[in-house]
Amino acid sequence: MTNLSKTIIVFLLFISHSFAQEKPALNVTFGTDLVSRYIWRGMDLGGNPSTPQFQPFVNFDFNFACSHTLTLGAWGSYGFTGSYSENDLSIKYTFYKEDFGTISASVIDFYFPFEKLDFFNYNNDGTGSHIVEMDLAYDGTPDFPIHLLVANNLINRVEGDKTLYAEMGYTVNINNYSIYFVVGGANGTSFWNQVNEKGFKLTNIGVTASKVVKISDTFSFPVWVSYVVNPHLKTSYVFAKVNLF
Repeated sequence: MTNLSKTIIVFLLFISHSFAQEKPALNVTFGTDLVSRYIWRGMDLGGNPSTPQFQPFVNFDFNFACSHTLTLGAWGSYGFTGSYSENDLSIKYTFYKEDFGTISASVIDFYFPFEKLDFFNYNNDGTGSHIVEMDLAYDGTPDFPIHLLVANNLINRVEGDKTLYAEMGYTVNINNYSIYFVVGGANGTSFWNQVNEKGFKLTNIGVTASKVVKISDTFSFPVWVSYVVNPHLKTSYVFAKVNLF
């Protein structure tokens, strides 16, 4: 049995034990975002050349009592020119307490169809077609809206790749705008994090402004505009996102 299999089994056993006495309620959400560029953790993943992307998603939330949620999700990103495509599967456990905030643990399976690799190849020796990441996150209360994230890969596309990533963010609200600040970095030489030197490197310093744009009493949509600097790659990005539905 692989380390990934053991991790997922322990994760699911913990969840099933926590929820054994509760009857779940299902909530389904889905939609599509449009981004001018696909920037993730300070990296441009939008293909070569980088193009706008459609990013559809669907989530199945199983709510156990008022504080526990198990989410099964699918998310994708598809460039206008076809030079880049990605679809990810995820499982996420969330614990929420009003006066404490939210703690979550996720396993995310990244797959890139444009590479035309075998979807069922999960080898962890550098020949597989998937990258599987596990992350732990904390999001604070409305009075202290801090965000903390630590992520590391369980399966790598490059054998021995150093994939540890951590970030901290904070949100402030000004009038009808939400302003989110983030600082993140990666530790070690890494194909996954696009780090080409040893040691901890800052890779993601950014600010995002968001607002819900109201068209009518029955129609509105959120928009985001971000400015991100990657000090390690010595580059920066400005990009926008619109939730289409």
